[in-house]
Amino acid sequence: MKEIGPLIALIVFVVLTLICSICAYLNYSEIEGTSPPTTRMESKIEVEAKEVEKYKADIRDVQAKIDSLKVQIRQEQDQGEFLDGLKALYDDAEKTRGKTQGLSQKFATAGTDLGRDIDTKKKKQKEEISAKDADLDNEKTPLIQKATEQKDLAEKLMSKDRKDLEAEENLYKRQKNIEDTQLAEAARQQDALTSRELEHATLLQEIDGDVIKSDPTNNTIIINRGTADGVQNGFRFEVFTMRNSNKKVSKGYIEVRKAEASLSECYILKRVVMLPSDPFSDYTADQPEARYSAKHSGKNGLAQPLSGNGRMVDLGMQPLDPIVEGDHIENPFWKPGKTLTFYIAGDKKIKDGQQRTAIAYSAQQIARVVQSYGGKIVDKVDMGVDYVITQKYFDKATASAQGVDPDPNFERATTLGVPVVFEWELFRFLDQK
Repeated sequence: MKEIGPLIALIVFVVLTLICSICAYLNYSEIEGTSPPTTRMESKIEVEAKEVEKYKADIRDVQAKIDSLKVQIRQEQDQGEFLDGLKALYDDAEKTRGKTQGLSQKFATAGTDLGRDIDTKKKKQKEEISAKDADLDNEKTPLIQKATEQKDLAEKLMSKDRKDLEAEENLYKRQKNIEDTQLAEAARQQDALTSRELEHATLLQEIDGDVIKSDPTNNTIIINRGTADGVQNGFRFEVFTMRNSNKKVSKGYIEVRKAEASLSECYILKRVVMLPSDPFSDYTADQPEARYSAKHSGKNGLAQPLSGNGRMVDLGMQPLDPIVEGDHIENPFWKPGKTLTFYIAGDKKIKDGQQRTAIAYSAQQIARVVQSYGGKIVDKVDMGVDYVITQKYFDKATASAQGVDPDPNFERATTLGVPVVFEWELFRFLDQK
């Protein structure tokens, strides 16, 4: 407002000057003019009107400038108020900074004082601990000496007690050995009186019939057993002869092609196979399905797997030792005119699709083959059982080593003297189904 005051005064001065000039001019015209008064008055009025319009325009310009200056003044006032607010905030911040500096100085002073106090206390505690350590050292020496004497005395007493205990243990062991020997002898005598040795079945050497005609050229064999004896198409027989003091010599396997009443026409089975062998002995299996050695045990009493390099053989008839008339036939699951009864020993539980005590064929598979030959399978051993078929094991010790449950029916079969045949001896008859 201070800056616009002189401008307004200047404008007022100019307006007044113009009004005075107009009045002077009009008076002069009235005095000196030759025109009629009316004409002169109209001219005067016209001139004054023009001057008035000019003054109005000047006034409007001045008013516009005044409005612009008012807007500028309002803006400057707003800016001044904003600056005043900033200055107030700055003053408050400056006061707060002063207070903060004061507090920081107080904290620094307090920290310095606290550090001095801590150092003083630490020094005092170290002195007290050193004094206590010295006192403990003085008290510890006699205590250690006394404890050492007591330890030495205890060791002497312990040594004496140990010698007495060893003497008692030796006496106990001698007495126990005598008692164990007496018990073992009593058990041996009891076993001799109440049990029998394992009787291996000789059915694989028994003669079930004979070859009455042989025509190897046409692969035809005629046997003297037929439907009257229970023979059916598909029956399989091993052909053998007895030599060298009744030693069995196998000549091959035949299968019934056409069974008649009193005889059957058969053909010779032929197949080139790999016979597995025992890598730790000279044993080679005589059946390709064999999985374990019949002459050697592996670790922990378990059967030794046949993992050695085997040999290729022709399971058919050997040309240098052909099947001829008079040779014998046999089948472990069949006897002419008789129904054989079998018990399959072993733990028959199936785990992960396999029977733990089976070698190549499960108990269910063996049972199906036995039944196909007209035999019977029973689930317990009595005097009516003709043969026991055992799989991986045949006694308690082997069963325990293999981690399977022993079969009480097998033990009963041994006591009753029931002949036993092993699974691996039956492979050639089991693989036909």
